[in-house]
Amino acid sequence: MPNQLFATYLHDTFSHTIPSSGEHWYVVIPAVGCLGCAHAELRYLAGTAWAPTVTVVTSGLLRDLSKAEQTSLARHVQLLADTFRVADNTLDRISLPFHSLTGLVRTRDGQAVEFLPFDKDTYQHVLATLPKRRP
Repeated sequence: MPNQLFATYLHDTFSHTIPSSGEHWYVVIPAVGCLGCAHAELRYLAGTAWAPTVTVVTSGLLRDLSKAEQTSLARHVQLLADTFRVADNTLDRISLPFHSLTGLVRTRDGQAVEFLPFDKDTYQHVLATLPKRRP
């Protein structure tokens, strides 16, 4: 059920389809929960050039970052920013299996195959497992 929910959310909100072949990672960081933690996670992501198979899905948090941080994040990772606030199907309202609200969704051949939660204590370790861009 979370697989279909996530795929439907991506399609309905961004007209985005999970790639039908290969592996792709989605970093999910909604605006609900610990805002300081979410900002730290986005800043961490802005500091590394991630592979094109990594997409960050976040809600209205980008406006809280400095312009330099926003630019660095946009240069280092694919972004899907959910700015809708009134729809029921927003990142802050969908129910994904993350106890801390944030996490990674690993997909393979168009299907979510793993949901990995992270929190303020584990995000650096978990995000460090993502594939990085090759020089």
